[in-house]
Amino acid sequence: MRLARSELHIELKRNIHQAFSEDRRVSTDVKYYEEGKPSAVRLDLVPIQEPDTRTRCLLISFLPLSAPADELPAKFPESETDARIIALGKRLQELERELGSTKEYLQSTVEDKESANEELKSANEELQSANEELQSTNEELETSREEMQSSNEELTTVNEELQNRMGELSQTNDDLHNVLAGLDNPVIIVGMDFRIRRYTATAERLLNLVPGDMGRSISLMDNFCGKDIQTKVSHVIDRLTSVDEEILCRNQRWYALRISPYKTLDHAIRGAVVALIDIDVRKRTAALMRDVGEYATRFLGAIHHPLLMLDGKLRIAWANQPYFDFFGVIPEETIGNSFPAPADPVWAGSHVRERLEKTLHTGEAFRDHTVSLNADESPEKRVRVGANQVPVASESTLLLVSIEPGG
Repeated sequence: MRLARSELHIELKRNIHQAFSEDRRVSTDVKYYEEGKPSAVRLDLVPIQEPDTRTRCLLISFLPLSAPADELPAKFPESETDARIIALGKRLQELERELGSTKEYLQSTVEDKESANEELKSANEELQSANEELQSTNEELETSREEMQSSNEELTTVNEELQNRMGELSQTNDDLHNVLAGLDNPVIIVGMDFRIRRYTATAERLLNLVPGDMGRSISLMDNFCGKDIQTKVSHVIDRLTSVDEEILCRNQRWYALRISPYKTLDHAIRGAVVALIDIDVRKRTAALMRDVGEYATRFLGAIHHPLLMLDGKLRIAWANQPYFDFFGVIPEETIGNSFPAPADPVWAGSHVRERLEKTLHTGEAFRDHTVSLNADESPEKRVRVGANQVPVASESTLLLVSIEPGG
């Protein structure tokens, strides 16, 4: 506006407003005086858009026009007064036109202002509503923040519990690994699908297991045990009862086969535990003792002084009837006990056990070892003790002990 002539300001403002509000081309002819001479110019306003910023602009052209014929002053006024009157009349008409244009512009401005006020009022209401919504959203966010903080605390607690349980689980796993590694008996843990889940190092050596056997069927034990192990495991899982039996395996050794249900802490069944316990020595020793007892009873029955059969741990495996009569004991209280018992006052200070241990380890027999028996409330008894190894067809060692009264 500072660049335009003051006579053009009103029309220029009105046309600019009209072109922007209606977004169309606007053209207007404006008359004005320049140095007392009438002049005219055409204002041409074209809406355009800047390509880079997409900003709305106006291209305003000022096109000079020739002065209207009725506006030209008379070349030869009749008098100076008449010329002034004519000039004042023309100026008055021009001012009236400008006043009308100004009224129209002011009316348009007032209407635009009222419309803008309505829009501002509506925008203010929308802003208030948005403010209330934002306040409500803020309260919801505050509530959500508190809930998230509470959830975060709960998650922290759960995380600590999980870490503690992971630590306990790791320690339990280490304990289980060490327990399985320290077991001398072969133990195999089987799942519900009869597949191997874990096994001890002893089972690995005895059954020639490799890491690739993890997950294979338990039936791979059939060849070693000579039994249908999977059927027995199925029986244990279905009936929840243990299976115990003695079997002679492929290596010609006796084992106690025990299959028991695998139970969790909440008593849920998750498989079975298969264990092999080496009882070969006990089995063969029991058979040997039975045979020796039958032999001794049959062929040593004619001897009338006390006789004993001791095993490799100096436990009484057999005794004849004169022994029971001489010492006043019964077989149920004698067979299986150590001889002589370390705390037995009858044999206290006799050194019989030391002589028996020497014979057991060196094979050197002894005879006529005189011992005074110190029985309570009984007269002193003197006996002669002798011992010798009995040759047997096994790894076991037996001692034949003779006790002859008198000395």
